Amino acid sequence: MRICPSLSASGCLLLVACGGSSPPAVAEAPICTANAPPVGVTQVRVVVASDGSARPVLCTIRSGTEVVWELRGAPFMLKFKAVPGHAAPDWTRGELRRFTVDDPNLQFPSSAHGANQEVRLITKQVSAEETIGYCVAVSTSCPDPGIKIVPR
Repeated sequence: MRICPSLSASGCLLLVACGGSSPPAVAEAPICTANAPPVGVTQVRVVVASDGSARPVLCTIRSGTEVVWELRGAPFMLKFKAVPGHAAPDWTRGELRRFTVDDPNLQFPSSAHGANQEVRLITKQVSAEETIGYCVAVSTSCPDPGIKIVPR
């Protein structure tokens, strides 16, 4: 229930309950899995551990899906073996303090989002299933998970 201000006949401000509902809570995107998400899912998440490993190891998504890699705290960079798609329109690449980007189509440094570091990409359109390897660089090590993109 919301509280709405109201002036009484005597000119005093009263707080009264007014009708209406609060805006709905935004649902958090589901964690990506090895199986393609249901049709209609437009965003999935991949959790990056502090050692650079990603959960899940293989993330299967549909063409055009936004994938959000997130790590609490430290910056990281995704290094793909083939072009996975492009940066999400409302995401900005992170600063290159720790990392060198040799190919901006294959390498994506994270940027801060609240307490997390994130990389947000929109997967490319494919006509046949395609598996793309990548690694998550948090320092000098780069574990090697992958994504699989399936046609819509």
